[in-house]
Amino acid sequence: MKKFQFAFSTLLKLKSVAEAEAQREHQNIKAKVRSEEEILYQMYESVENSYQLGLQYKLEGTEVSPRLEVVDIFIKGQNIRIEHKREEIRRLKQVEEEKQALWLEKRKEKKSLELLKERKMEEYKKEVMKKQTKNLDDIISARFGVRVGEDNG
Repeated sequence: MKKFQFAFSTLLKLKSVAEAEAQREHQNIKAKVRSEEEILYQMYESVENSYQLGLQYKLEGTEVSPRLEVVDIFIKGQNIRIEHKREEIRRLKQVEEEKQALWLEKRKEKKSLELLKERKMEEYKKEVMKKQTKNLDDIISARFGVRVGEDNG
């Protein structure tokens, strides 16, 4: 009896590669989102630190106007950069969702082929068992038939 051969094994391999690639792309964009979120968090911290520095300057009371102006300019600029970063993160999250959807689709395609392969393997095993049973029955029948002939003679 010949060995089991899945007719779509090459296609299954291709689907596996495509799924792995889609998963890798999803993980990469996910890491990029996390990295950008960390940068955003640091930007918020720098604004908070600048507010604290401005408060400290006010408490000192001497020649605070130029220092406060610099802090205020920094905070305004940082707020603009924060808005740009938030928009960039929104776009990246959209791409992340698209990559995740693509990955899940590739995973479904691969899984359906794997299930087909399992069904075909079960059919093959049943067919092998059926043939083996038939062969054993033929052998037993032939031996039994010979013995019956010997007893009659």
